[in-house]
Amino acid sequence: MFITNLIVQTSPCKTQVAGTSTSQTRTTLKHHCPHHSKKEIEYYCQTCRLGLCSKCIYKNHNDHKTLDLEYDFTREMVVEELAKSEQFITNKIEDREKIHTRLLETSEKLKLFCDEACAKKCKNKRKDIKQNFGRNESKLTEARQKVMKEINDIKTDLGTSCPINQEPSLNLIYSLTKLQELQKLCGNMKTDIPPVTYEEWRQGGVNICDLLGSTVTKPLYQSFEKTVFKFNCQDIKNVEVLYSEDKHEINGMVSGCSVRKVNDRYVYIDIGSLKENNPQAGHWEIRYTVTILNKDEDKKVISETKTEIFSSGFLFWRSEIQLPWDTLTDPSEGFINNEGQFYVGFDQF
Repeated sequence: MFITNLIVQTSPCKTQVAGTSTSQTRTTLKHHCPHHSKKEIEYYCQTCRLGLCSKCIYKNHNDHKTLDLEYDFTREMVVEELAKSEQFITNKIEDREKIHTRLLETSEKLKLFCDEACAKKCKNKRKDIKQNFGRNESKLTEARQKVMKEINDIKTDLGTSCPINQEPSLNLIYSLTKLQELQKLCGNMKTDIPPVTYEEWRQGGVNICDLLGSTVTKPLYQSFEKTVFKFNCQDIKNVEVLYSEDKHEINGMVSGCSVRKVNDRYVYIDIGSLKENNPQAGHWEIRYTVTILNKDEDKKVISETKTEIFSSGFLFWRSEIQLPWDTLTDPSEGFINNEGQFYVGFDQF
């Protein structure tokens, strides 16, 4: 997964203990340039996020922003980047563990629905219900196993990186490279949640053929993935509509988020389906929660959530939240973080 040009060498060193001389072998780590195996890393290219030798820097990265590893401030920068990467990956692990827990809860609810249906059904219908449960249980089991594998893989890769300590700068560069690649992998990670249905008993009507009743297959609504849309306050202009680059997709419907400011007084946050990503119309019952939150406050929801049920036979739908601009941008209100950013969470059921 990671680019590794690490060479482990041993060199002898002597240590004096209680007046006696003892020889020990110390293991040292030498990091070589990924393009020149005989040259050690001397610079860090911030543009490409790579540790390179002087030959590479002057030949191919001359116009890039680079740092000399001999200076103390380079090490301080690397330590800060390491901390950010580790925190990002830790948050991703927690998110995947939450998804795994919700998959388990859904599996238990599915079993409960099936057991209740079996109690009402005739003997010749019990087999059909159990088969339906088995198919859906297999989907959930496969999804849970996939999420659990992702969690274990991330933890394993994270464990191979060097901790933040007083190690030489070269070791920090190596750890930073690994963590940044793992961070990129986590950022692109998506979970495909299988559609799950259960069978419910429907009472028979007057028709003699329906006196025994029948089963009705219904969707089981569960929330698995929350999409978080990020915005920079400095990018929001009057009248202009600013769309987030992130998109939310569930059950084939793609939604997005945009913001617009009016006369420097109010900001309108819109969430709805995207025309270019939804080629076919459908009758959707949409249950969702929109939350404005501060990502610097761990697991803390700043604003009240907004929940609606929207049913439409048309292609598009949209919901809007209005907030005073001064309230949104006031640091004491807790909506924006230290970098002047705020986040809109969208959780669809």
